[in-house]
Amino acid sequence: MSRKKVDSKEVGLELGLVLGRYFLKTDDLHYGYWPEDLEVDVVNFPKAQKNYSDFIFSHIPKDIHRFLDVGSGSGNFAKRLIENKYLVDCVSPSRYLTNQIREKLGDSANIFPCIYEDVKTEKRYDLALFSESFQYINIQVALEKSLEL
Repeated sequence: MSRKKVDSKEVGLELGLVLGRYFLKTDDLHYGYWPEDLEVDVVNFPKAQKNYSDFIFSHIPKDIHRFLDVGSGSGNFAKRLIENKYLVDCVSPSRYLTNQIREKLGDSANIFPCIYEDVKTEKRYDLALFSESFQYINIQVALEKSLEL
């Protein structure tokens, strides 16, 4: 009997999302922003995540219309962008998270189920958003790739 190899990254992402959903009532996998008036406590993590998303959203330049959301998590931020009439495509190397994004967004966004460095498209984007994913990508390669898109 051969044992099937388990991808620990996939397990970690799935576990993080499941734990966040059921224990913290959050569907996000990104950082949090903790202003001075918000106590750093695990129960405040969903609020800190919302603060982080709100901060990013509030700093979108007015002439931006087309986004490439790199490392889209479960698709929450992409969904918010789409609901606000932005055009969004997602990059998600995780099979599990890609399925979550598809369930959440349906056909409203194209999903590249690969690492950022392997994205191939003729589309051009106004902004490549690396909400937290930049830490996993070679900086030089990411900057060169971003200039192409």
